[in-house]
Amino acid sequence: MSLLWKPTRRKTHSLCFSAVACLWASSLAATADPAPPRGVRLRNNLSAGVRTVYSLTIRTKRSTAPSDDQEAEILVYEQSGRLTLFGLSPPERSRADRAWMLELDEARPEELTRQGEPILPLPEPADLGLPPRAAQLRVDQATPLDAYAAVAGGSPVERAALLLALDVIHWPERQITAGEQWARSVDHEHLSGERTFTLTEVRGKGRKREAVVTSSVSGEFRDELQGSATLTRAEVSCVWHVSEKSLLDLESTVELSYTPQRQKRRMTVEVKLERVSHRKVGREERRAIAEELDELTEAVGTYRRGDRDAAVLALRDFESNHPRSMWLPVTRDLMSKAKYEQETLVSLSDEQLSAVLVQLITKWQGIAITDSPERLQPLRTTFAELVDTQREGLRRIVAGNEASMRAIAVFCFAFGSEEEDRRILVERARDDDGLVRAWAVYGLAERGEPDRDADLLYSALSDDDARVRQRACMAVRACILSTSGHRARFADRLIEMVAGDEHEDVRTLAAVSLARLAQRRHLGRLRAIRQQEQAAPVRDLLERVIRQVNSQPTDGPE
Repeated sequence: MSLLWKPTRRKTHSLCFSAVACLWASSLAATADPAPPRGVRLRNNLSAGVRTVYSLTIRTKRSTAPSDDQEAEILVYEQSGRLTLFGLSPPERSRADRAWMLELDEARPEELTRQGEPILPLPEPADLGLPPRAAQLRVDQATPLDAYAAVAGGSPVERAALLLALDVIHWPERQITAGEQWARSVDHEHLSGERTFTLTEVRGKGRKREAVVTSSVSGEFRDELQGSATLTRAEVSCVWHVSEKSLLDLESTVELSYTPQRQKRRMTVEVKLERVSHRKVGREERRAIAEELDELTEAVGTYRRGDRDAAVLALRDFESNHPRSMWLPVTRDLMSKAKYEQETLVSLSDEQLSAVLVQLITKWQGIAITDSPERLQPLRTTFAELVDTQREGLRRIVAGNEASMRAIAVFCFAFGSEEEDRRILVERARDDDGLVRAWAVYGLAERGEPDRDADLLYSALSDDDARVRQRACMAVRACILSTSGHRARFADRLIEMVAGDEHEDVRTLAAVSLARLAQRRHLGRLRAIRQQEQAAPVRDLLERVIRQVNSQPTDGPE
């Protein structure tokens, strides 16, 4: 819009008047300020029946580094998928129900090198612990300013990275112009912090305007990732169609490091999202889609309550009645899981169940010793399914006389979702046999429930059996947070263990746990212990702890 006033042309205008007007306009043009930058108001589309589909590509680089200057293994893999958004109901008080469906194909390895040498042929995805095929459906409420993301599949670290890459649709209330910034707090499952946004460019005109928005995240991991994962970088660039109120494309890069046991790992996740369709469906089609979703939600609820047979029948009926439903990826994902359970985990005798447990725990130990947490994820899923389908058989084995089988069965309960499963772990953490106690405490570490069993874990740190003390150190690392009121007494006990335990493995795991719990008041003793320590791995770990604690500004809560 021009700032110059232009008089309406009429036949009665004299030539003299026209000349004066031109001279005045020319003078004004010479002194007027330039046109102000164009502002935009970014909003989410809450219209019922709007269906938007995106193609998704996730490229991940995962490296293992036993030291800061050496990369022992580099793995690159890619996962494709689709994201579907659907508005379910008209907005009511500036909120509207929205369905978010994320489908991910099985990840495929592209490159694997060890000590700089390529590994060919590439192993199977499951042998590398790559994310499997998965589907996630979530129905929530979006507002004009906020529309949250949901992720599926993979390990907690991979899900945290993907959520940082996708959860970016959060707009300011005000109208903004290119160069302006705003911020939103980040409160995800595993990370808290702040995301800073910048409107970098507005291009196009009228109904074709597009806003280019960049953002970055700063924050700290929490819960089971606290103390073991660090966010290095999370940057996103996206293009937003202003009038359609819809994301056009997105590119994200998330870098983080994490330290399972003694090795340092780095992960870089690159995500590309491109819109492939965007349309509003008619009222009848919208009603049919919503009814299908209600039917599917009921079947999913049946599945989650543990009635697999009824859920399978409901899912089959759904596929038969709605062969073209947009929700079929979710039914197929659940059907695949249910079929696996029916074929492999149903009606096992105690002898068969024991054989399955031995195979699983052997594989678990073989992977765990290599510090490859991602490769354990499929086993965690299998253990959880065993608890769901073989609960009575597992109880009988736990109550049996053979200590080694009691230990394996107890560990299995770590992956159960019921409160009873935790109670079994707590009971067996006081078992007469040290092996059973060790695996029960190991199970508490896998559950990773902060402060839940603090007194039990503190007692286990002084157990007569070194295996129990090792597992107790692992559980402390998973369960006792730096913000815990139990921090001081656990840190003091771990320092005693590093200083005096006769077993190097116990001292090593105690030092690993100290990385999060030690405080500045411990520095003098830590330095003295490091000088006296004979084992190089323990000395190196203590040096890292000292550097980390020395960087703390003040002690946390005692």
